[in-house]
Amino acid sequence: MKGKKVVTSFKNPDLDGAACIYAYTEFLQEEGIDAIGGSYEEPRKEARFVLETFSIELGKVQNIQETGNIILVDASDPINGISKRMDINKVIEIIDHRKDSHVKEFPNVRKSQIELVGACATLIAEKFYEKNIEPSEASSILLYSAIIWNTINLKNKVTTSRDIKMTKWLLNKISLPDHYVHNMFAYGTEDCLNELYFVDLNFNGKKIGIAQIETVNIDKFISKKDKEILNLLNTSKAKFDYIFITCIDLEKGFNVFISNDKKTKEVLEELFEIKFEDNIAKRDGIIMRKEIIPILKEYLSRKTTQSI
Repeated sequence: MKGKKVVTSFKNPDLDGAACIYAYTEFLQEEGIDAIGGSYEEPRKEARFVLETFSIELGKVQNIQETGNIILVDASDPINGISKRMDINKVIEIIDHRKDSHVKEFPNVRKSQIELVGACATLIAEKFYEKNIEPSEASSILLYSAIIWNTINLKNKVTTSRDIKMTKWLLNKISLPDHYVHNMFAYGTEDCLNELYFVDLNFNGKKIGIAQIETVNIDKFISKKDKEILNLLNTSKAKFDYIFITCIDLEKGFNVFISNDKKTKEVLEELFEIKFEDNIAKRDGIIMRKEIIPILKEYLSRKTTQSI
């Protein structure tokens, strides 16, 4: 493996990360570049749904420290979600779609593409489109599914004309089962708490923990799982100054915020014009965790400045 370019993402990539790993590896190979792709650990549930439905195999990264070059897709933070087995000094290229990127923290990156589209998969699909390279059926399915997942079926406000253009282009290349999008959104609802994790942010000395749940029929899910959810918050609460879970109803298009911390509730109520009843507040429209993070950082920065 020494000398190859290794395409990878978060240690447990979501669907967008998994799609980008698979398809960008294929693209590089089509360009004559010696590249392999894989994840460090198991992909997240929605990625597994697509991979299993279409019998697509996403490789695993082995002996990563022996490789010469790493390409990071759908990720640009050297701390949150990145495998500890990855040497950030070996990262030479980053492709991501997050406003809150950390490219400068990777010392040897020679090439980066950070563009605010709905899904990183859109950026990878565009590479095939612009070079007139025909993606395989597997890459087309993964990229299409990732854009649909990340943009909540093109309903999320982060959706751009570029995302829409690529979904139409990719959809013409694939055949999908009936009710595919609904089944993708619904998959793994019952056990999604088993994969829930808090993104750990440290800003101006304040520790922020944010977890995100994406599913269908979110009100019913919360009602059924309320004790488990509160237990997760309670067991993690001591680690953070602010802690909450944001839940997204993938079909009806709204957020539910859950927190049992008074300070956190006050901040969220001020920022998003919501009102908590006990530990729950509902917000019309969809806002993703990656959108919430820079809003919180700006808020805390402003509060810090005002207190000086």
